[in-house]
Amino acid sequence: DGEHPRKKTAQPQQKNLASEAYIVYRKSSDILAYLGLLLAKQKKGEQLAIICPEYQHQRLVISYLIAQKHSRYLLLPPKQKKSDFYRAWRESASAPVVIGSLHALFLPYTKLTQIIVIEAENQQFQRAEQNPRYHLADFIVYASLLYHARLLLTGVSPDIRLFAEAQKLRFPLQQIGRRGSDIRIVDLRQDREAGNYSLLSEDAKDAIQANKGTTLLWFNRYGDARLTVCADCNFRAICETCGKHLVADVDAGLLRCFACG
Repeated sequence: DGEHPRKKTAQPQQKNLASEAYIVYRKSSDILAYLGLLLAKQKKGEQLAIICPEYQHQRLVISYLIAQKHSRYLLLPPKQKKSDFYRAWRESASAPVVIGSLHALFLPYTKLTQIIVIEAENQQFQRAEQNPRYHLADFIVYASLLYHARLLLTGVSPDIRLFAEAQKLRFPLQQIGRRGSDIRIVDLRQDREAGNYSLLSEDAKDAIQANKGTTLLWFNRYGDARLTVCADCNFRAICETCGKHLVADVDAGLLRCFACG
């Protein structure tokens, strides 16, 4: 019938604490506090999966859990560490909280009731340079349907494709933490059709010209180049742990992996 598959199975929203929504936060402490409220409402036997894009996000969540004396969590190691990964695979069947990358979506849960995606707009949740090409919006909804689990997307700046999916699901868009400037999502394809091929939209240009003070432009990505290729032999530096491309950090003179640390 063309209807989005999630509409028939969506859980009713709670008035004060949404378990299915797109949460926009200003600071990491805001989303961690929100996570703490969800954990406080977690019932015995229920499982919660926290999907993090990079190693630093995992450590941030774990530090918060330790500070809150929440010791019953499982950190999923990289698949390259086969013995540790196999141990975590078995323990995931009963762990109340599982923290990991996208691999954590495919564990043998017995009662997964909540999936939380941290910083859903992060580039680690999409791959456009090599096969298999994917975007988080392609499968995250169906993964939650597979487990009959509630889905909570979070981020600092909403991803346009995930935002469109959230609208189809009738998820509320909520902002937590201190309110700053208004956020507007601009589709640059409309600017391209109008003849604007610059990095900035016409709305952004107008806002910069109207601002009498200093304007800060924030480019939301890590490193100076997401993909570094040798012009002579086409060699590409790969992380030995997670297999992702290393990112150039020109200031430090190093190639870094922002996925696993």
